[in-house]
This record gives sequence, structure tokens and C-alpha cells, in this order.
Amino acid sequence: MSHEHEDESTRNLLQPTPGGGPPTGSSRKSWRGSRDSPNEKFFAYNRIEPIGSVTAKGPASCFNCGNGETCKAGAIHMAYGPGTKITGELIPDLSKQPESLDMARALGRKLTPRHR
Repeated sequence: MSHEHEDESTRNLLQPTPGGGPPTGSSRKSWRGSRDSPNEKFFAYNRIEPIGSVTAKGPASCFNCGNGETCKAGAIHMAYGPGTKITGELIPDLSKQPESLDMARALGRKLTPRHR
């Protein structure tokens, strides 16, 4: 969105912050909330006011690529160790993360009145 084409409808937009991870070599704690994150730079440039963020785990493509259990370079090997079997209980799912769902709903409730 270019500032040259800005009008009242695009000024000071509100947005929940989408997920993302820290750059390689950065700690999550130091990166989250810093002006160095890609989301923060984008929001600042476009005058979008972040109202909060939600963190949740989702399944890496390794869970269904066909080689996830044996690939030594994949997310499953790195997160769970060698020889891990992919099971339904192991696959990250939002329904198993009620605190993330609660936070997303709370941010939605916070955001809704500001857009009426």
C-alpha cells in the first residue's frame, strides 16, 4: 500500500500480528516486539497498529512429504529426534492449543469494536 494513495480508509489500520520466527541467530525473546521483525517494519511503514500477537504450532511440511520419519534435515528429526514415528498425537493442531485459540478470540473481540 503506497502512502501516495492513502485516504481515510487506509490510515491507521488495526491488525493482529501474524506469526513468524526470528531471523537465524536471533533469540525469539529479543526479536519479538523489536522494530527489526519483518511484521513490525511492514506495519510501521503502512501505519498499521498491531493490537497483539498469537503464537501457535502448525505442522511442518515434513509431516506429510513422505520422508519425514527418515529425513535427517527435516523438522521432525530436529524437533523430536531420530527415529520418531509420525502419529496423529504428534502432529501439531490448533485444537490441541486452547490457549492460542483463546488469545486469538480475545484479539478478535478487541479488534471488532474498532472496525464498526
